Amino acid sequence: MKKQAYGWILLALWGLLLTGAGSAWATEVGGLYKASVAVKDRSDAERRRASAEGFVQVLVRASGDSGIGQQDAVVTAIGSVDKYMMQYGYATRDGETGDPQPVLNMDFDGSAINEFLRRYGLPLWGSNRPPLLIWMAWEQELDRDLVSAEANPGAHQILQKEAARRGVTLAFPAFDSDDRSLVSIGDVWGLFPEPVLAASARYQTQSVLMARVKETASAIQINALFHLEGQKYTIDIKEADSARALHQLLDQVVDRMGAHYALVASSLGRQQLVLNVEGVDDLQDFAALTQYLDSVLAISLYRMHAMKADHAEFLLTLETGLDALRQVFRVDGKLVPSAVETPPIPAGTETEPNQAPGGPVVIFYRWQG
Repeated sequence: MKKQAYGWILLALWGLLLTGAGSAWATEVGGLYKASVAVKDRSDAERRRASAEGFVQVLVRASGDSGIGQQDAVVTAIGSVDKYMMQYGYATRDGETGDPQPVLNMDFDGSAINEFLRRYGLPLWGSNRPPLLIWMAWEQELDRDLVSAEANPGAHQILQKEAARRGVTLAFPAFDSDDRSLVSIGDVWGLFPEPVLAASARYQTQSVLMARVKETASAIQINALFHLEGQKYTIDIKEADSARALHQLLDQVVDRMGAHYALVASSLGRQQLVLNVEGVDDLQDFAALTQYLDSVLAISLYRMHAMKADHAEFLLTLETGLDALRQVFRVDGKLVPSAVETPPIPAGTETEPNQAPGGPVVIFYRWQG
């Protein structure tokens, strides 16, 4: 347990105490710290070039920001990429022409990457991320279909490739009888949000992209609406081919997701608070809870504060503000507010409703892991 002060001793104590005595909509995204870059040869100069490109690829995924490579701290760090890399190796893959293409595969140190982003006040997006649900009506020669692996495999493959590049998972509607009872292809083409969002409820995500794509011999025109937790964004793209158009589309959408969900280390100093967790009924619950707290990037450190037969209290030191921590818990779905959870801090107030004079804030949650 990298953050906890007492580790297995506390686990043993918790087990002794107990023997005496709840749907997440985020998914775990893998491969965030891996990169693969085509190379011309195995020279040192080419390896350094590819390593710098791979470093930026990983930072884009880890931050949720496609423009992070332009940050001064990143430009400077490119000169010492090797200290962030755990291993690399050469391989071959099929190139765009079908011929074998040599590539440099790299595994970067996730902890070092995260610490780099924290140190320079850059956004950091955890690996638990909401899937992006895509309703995409594609028109070609007056033939209109919803994009899926079967109906438009070419566009589907490009979207999956771009999603992997940005570190998100995609979901596509089944468009079965349940969906068709609520929404039609015409509704998607018309970008009508009410029927599309009604049909989206069954897929349990708060990130919904609806798009119409008109393909002609000379251009790809995309008009889209992106709904993210009650916020709506309009996107219009015109490109010469589908690969460029969908690349731009995913960049704009995932940049919005990153700006919404990624954390930025607080410039106001590290806040401490007490997390009171109900529903910790046995040693297995306790182990799962502490493993989860280890993974929460908004938490810098934690230690046991108190424990009873049915709940545990932890003293947390935060990397970010309290609102950011609450959002992480809500997205992950493993900790949900208990009946006595307090509302967000009103602007300008000196203490929380559950804050004793001179003491830390106490927040109340129930373990659903």
